[in-house]
Amino acid sequence: MGVLLGLFVVAGFCGLGMAVMSGSSQSGPSIEARLHDQAVNIQYTKEELKEKATRLEEIAGHREIAAVLKQKDEAKLAEAEGIAVLEEEVTDAQGEVDAILLDFEEYRQKYRDNERKLAIGEILDLSATKGSSFKECKVLAISPLHLRVMRSAGPVGIP
Repeated sequence: MGVLLGLFVVAGFCGLGMAVMSGSSQSGPSIEARLHDQAVNIQYTKEELKEKATRLEEIAGHREIAAVLKQKDEAKLAEAEGIAVLEEEVTDAQGEVDAILLDFEEYRQKYRDNERKLAIGEILDLSATKGSSFKECKVLAISPLHLRVMRSAGPVGIP
């Protein structure tokens, strides 16, 4: 009886092993099918890992580019600050130039007024440009638009 029981147990294990290996059991897929599924999953995971590694390399490259761009932005900001300082200096210098030009215009007007006053009463010979009747002309007045002189025939204005 023990031998028969032993044969029964061995036959049961052999049948169970064959059922698992063949996939004919109703409890789920066979080990071969599960191994095949896991191999496919491993291959898919490897491909996904390669894609992510490639993406990480791209991201690292983008980070390097971002660092370079950040340095350039900082350099541009520094240049912009320098330009702002220079523009302020130019504005200050332009104000000084405008003040100097205004002073010069005042000086030039005073100089012209003084020279015009000094020229009144002088005797001029304008015959070379105006003709013989303007040989001895006495300056009566000078303005920016004309010269008033007294000639032998009477006073006249010359533009």
